[in-house]
Amino acid sequence: MTDNWYASVSGQNYGPYNLQNLRNMFECGELRPDTMVYHQTIGNWRPANQLSHFADVLPSSNYQPAANNYQPASPYGTPVPPQGIPPYNVKPKKKHGCLKGCLISVLAVVLVIVGLVIFWPDGPRNLELARGKSIEKTSIDQAGGVIDAGEIIISVPEDAFAGKTSFNIKTKEIKEHHFGEAFDPITPVFSIDNNGKRSEDPMTVTIPIDIAADEFAMAFYYNKDGSLEPLPLIYQDSSQIVAATTHFSDIVASKISIEELMALDIDTGFRPGVDDWSFANYGSQISPGGHCAGQSVSMAYYYNELKSEGDPGLHLIFDNNTQQVKTPQFDRDDSLGIRLASVMQEEGDWDGYYWDFLYEQIHKQKYVSDRQMYYAFAYSMHLTGEPQMMGIFVREANPSEEIKLSAGHAIVIYRIAQGTMYVADPNFPGNANLTIPLNGEILGPYVSKTSANKPDRLYNSYSLIGKTAIFDYGMMSGLFSEMDEPTQESKIGNDHFGGTLYEIVVDVDKDGDFVFAKNPELAVFEEDAKNRIKEKLKNHASAPDDWDKQDYMAIQLAAGASNKGHVRIYSGTTELDRKQTQSTGKMVFFIPIRGGVNDIGMAFYDRGIAVIDGVSYNDDNIIHFHRIKVENGEVDLTGTWEGTFQITDAGGLMEYAQWIGEFVAKGIMQGLAPAFGVDMPSDEEISQAVRDSIEVNEEAFEPFPMTVQLSQIDKQNYDAKITITTEVESIYETKAKYKDGKVIYKMVFEDGSAADFTLYLHDNNVLAGEFEIKMGLMQAVTGETYLYR
Repeated sequence: MTDNWYASVSGQNYGPYNLQNLRNMFECGELRPDTMVYHQTIGNWRPANQLSHFADVLPSSNYQPAANNYQPASPYGTPVPPQGIPPYNVKPKKKHGCLKGCLISVLAVVLVIVGLVIFWPDGPRNLELARGKSIEKTSIDQAGGVIDAGEIIISVPEDAFAGKTSFNIKTKEIKEHHFGEAFDPITPVFSIDNNGKRSEDPMTVTIPIDIAADEFAMAFYYNKDGSLEPLPLIYQDSSQIVAATTHFSDIVASKISIEELMALDIDTGFRPGVDDWSFANYGSQISPGGHCAGQSVSMAYYYNELKSEGDPGLHLIFDNNTQQVKTPQFDRDDSLGIRLASVMQEEGDWDGYYWDFLYEQIHKQKYVSDRQMYYAFAYSMHLTGEPQMMGIFVREANPSEEIKLSAGHAIVIYRIAQGTMYVADPNFPGNANLTIPLNGEILGPYVSKTSANKPDRLYNSYSLIGKTAIFDYGMMSGLFSEMDEPTQESKIGNDHFGGTLYEIVVDVDKDGDFVFAKNPELAVFEEDAKNRIKEKLKNHASAPDDWDKQDYMAIQLAAGASNKGHVRIYSGTTELDRKQTQSTGKMVFFIPIRGGVNDIGMAFYDRGIAVIDGVSYNDDNIIHFHRIKVENGEVDLTGTWEGTFQITDAGGLMEYAQWIGEFVAKGIMQGLAPAFGVDMPSDEEISQAVRDSIEVNEEAFEPFPMTVQLSQIDKQNYDAKITITTEVESIYETKAKYKDGKVIYKMVFEDGSAADFTLYLHDNNVLAGEFEIKMGLMQAVTGETYLYR
């Protein structure tokens, strides 16, 4: 919690700063004791003199400790910390010396090899199990059926598998576990092998149990990595648990006292505004009714699987697709994330078998009470430490009629305390004030929508979706790897969405034919080329009347776009125009541009119709968003640029440390294992032990103030003077080159290592991009730099 602090002075927000920088400002009187500050861990904006973080640097009479109550983050729609970095206006005290900590010395990688020998870890074996005992071997064909193994019963629906599928069920007694006191197993581990086949429709698993009236029990997967994962609960009483799944892993049931469960304050660490997507659930071309389930499962996946490995929060990292400058109040340009969520919505068949399954098994029959569902979420989150996905519906009941369900929606529960569930809702990104209370025996009701632009609904029926039980959770690894690709190269959704082909006219050749930009995200215009384009298109039906006073660029859309669709044109986040697309012929759009660098955006939409409660709505369903950097005339970067330098990923250095650690550990163990009377651990166990024993100095990942002074040598080349301030101030001189919208320079440190910077020019006054530091041929460290002129 030492980074990403903000301060508000005279109505202007400044930041992010690391905590020590902010403390320095208060200590030297540059900020008042009552200055409002913000950090995601403290919730709303609060005066510094109410926070213990600044108590020792404020006059004692100014520190006013506040009650230590949990406060969710700033309400949605109220002022929040700025999502760009303004010029660093208050500098810490300067010292002179070397750049302490811009490379390997900052990371302080420490390998604790002694612990590998004397305190050899249990590794992923959180359950110590006896040898397996086979209790059932059988097969199920396409007709489905019931496998009754006595201690566990599996019901397979018709057409769940395309052909004959074998099942081998074993039990393994638990000798010891390392999950803590809250885990109290009441069954052996059931090992179910059906050759890894996933069913088309959910299967049910029934486990006989014997618990007291004041106890609650659930079934969990025991995964190969040693983790627990809840199975969606269908029914539970004192004699049985019924759960759902589409695949099998080891399964075990555990119980807990209800009194203990209700007393727990369970916080997974997930936070809206940090860990949810930055875009709202408006839907898309392939999921016009919304992509809430895909959005929920993917943000839970990112938090559980990627952020834990050191990646920053999801909310900002993919904002504005792959662009360095973020646009948190404008979500149409987050199209890669929207496409990912939409693909997961479609692949998960949320509107198909999962809806039918929930309808028949959980919500329609109401087998699980609201109180039991609260217990299920609390127990799952307590044992796993992970946020859980929830499916919700509007459930209408009439004694003389069939129960009706409508308005399905998916959300994430990330904290439970004192009878309250805290909600991350895809309809309201960043809103940390959403909750579902347990009122007696009733949860909620909870107010939301089927999608962000639809009417409010009162939701009153709830279910635990689970992590891998219903969705193909693993496919998100490939989808997220595509998120790092440039927008036009990413393959997310290409086999689902319609095309968005366009061509940028950058010149006219000697034969009078258009010359198009080779890179669809970059256009560079010279004066002569602009004149040739103007002469070629001056009589076009859509040619602008003021072309003699205003520069324009021309974009041609390929034939094949839908007559129902349209394109919206933006400069930054300001809409300039919108045009309906055509299914025949080639369209030419004329977009006004100013001198220097322009950031032009194009959002492609498809027009659809949604029917809700008999009312028809016109839906503009997004297909994709493309940004085009337009360089119009000569660019001069001369001046002083201020901002931050921040390491974001030391994965390469960690890999190097891992390799060294494994090499040393194996040598030590081969020599000392016999002396200690222990078996030689496996390569996997050594790797895990070394991984666990690597420590990193987290201060290395704080943003440091950085100033770059550029003096132009010629059209493309500059002298650069770079100042970085950590505990000391370090100055470097180098050469910088500007070409095709980006600045490239190398900064060499005292130890001989070097950082290669690639910064992109945005809107003439922002340089934002990345740097990398190599060890030999290996990329050791990467980071981000934001500079403002």
